[in-house]
Amino acid sequence: MRERAAIHAEGDALGRTHARMDRPLADRERAVLMKVLDEATFDGAPELRAQVGATKVVRAEPMWLDLEVSEDAPAVAEMNGPIPVRAFVKDESGEFVAELLVWTTDGRLSALEFAWVTDERPASLPAPDAIEVRRDQTK
Repeated sequence: MRERAAIHAEGDALGRTHARMDRPLADRERAVLMKVLDEATFDGAPELRAQVGATKVVRAEPMWLDLEVSEDAPAVAEMNGPIPVRAFVKDESGEFVAELLVWTTDGRLSALEFAWVTDERPASLPAPDAIEVRRDQTK
């Protein structure tokens, strides 16, 4: 029997209530994170890759996942904010349609954002082979 995710109501700074869940990464979520982190070359990338196996989803919004990493996974010193790579998503014709941002807090994976630039929101995260990863030259 499949175990149900624990759900708790939490409020944010604006007083909105969001359902908290505790579930493992879905296969597509794990594959997308690994695609970005496997092709990323920056200080701390190996530690972030090692965290993926100890990461769970604690909140899911359309195109945004809040992540939590087990305390015993390796952390990256002084890393907060988006990782220093650009992860572009292209459609079947090769057109840029979105960007993925992997966020960290206190050296741990903390969110996965799927920012689309098309008129309609995508139905799901992209397939890993639709992602092109480049070093962010501004960081």
